[in-house]
Amino acid sequence: MNRATRERAGTAVLLLALLPFVGFAALVALWAARAAAAGQAGSAAALAAFALTFAATAAGVVRHHLRRMRAAREAEARRSAFPDEPWRWRVDWLDGSARPMEPPLARRAGLFLLIAVPFSALFTWRAIATRATTPLPVAAWLTILLFDACALAGLGWTLRQRARARRYGAALLRFPRLPVPLGGALEATLDVPGGLAPSAAVTARVVVARQWRARSGGAAMERVLWSGPAHAGVAPGGRTVTLGLALPADLPPSDPVPAATEVTWRLEVVQEAPGADFVATFALPVFRVDAPPPA
Repeated sequence: MNRATRERAGTAVLLLALLPFVGFAALVALWAARAAAAGQAGSAAALAAFALTFAATAAGVVRHHLRRMRAAREAEARRSAFPDEPWRWRVDWLDGSARPMEPPLARRAGLFLLIAVPFSALFTWRAIATRATTPLPVAAWLTILLFDACALAGLGWTLRQRARARRYGAALLRFPRLPVPLGGALEATLDVPGGLAPSAAVTARVVVARQWRARSGGAAMERVLWSGPAHAGVAPGGRTVTLGLALPADLPPSDPVPAATEVTWRLEVVQEAPGADFVATFALPVFRVDAPPPA
């Protein structure tokens, strides 16, 4: 089965799986319209929010799937163009830089909040509105409160990440040359548009880990093969950080594309500061080279 056939089959399966979401959203939207026609504004608004949640979830899943297919096609084109230069297979490494890796939790937080917050508001509102005619047992109230707490915790975590992004801007790690040679020296410059705090220490380290997934799309597990502290020199103004570290030669190189089992080299940079800490992790293009790369 070629790539195009696999993509069409995957899209068809995804759309079939989303049919219950779309159908339930349409059904709830019909209930909302009937409630509005009957003059039940509160119920109509709650049901409309419920329907929009399911519809937006389905649309978001389809959009994510299409983006993944497009990214896979672009990655395949880069592998074909640079078969002997795997450090060019990633779109950010291609231009000699690396952008922060998105935490796994962040990838799921948006979908969780999209579902959890409207559900939490709807169930809480219905429980309070009907407590006189339909009293709930203590266990039900505890379940509702637990769901509310999870939704609020997720919302607070997301707002904190947004505050951090606004405070520091889009960080970028730049390499003077590619690849970073295995057994050579890591030399890189970190650009932080918002600037780091001038009085707080910056901690940086390189971690080499072997990661694997028990199933496709599941959470990654890892075993750390090596880690070492990197020198971090902050320039006046805090917008530039110079990083350096001698790398060992007896470790496997980076795997340029995600796989069921892969070796990752990553740079972790942290600064604890009032208001919002700076925390960023970057994938490093560390590969074995026969000779030092040209300057």
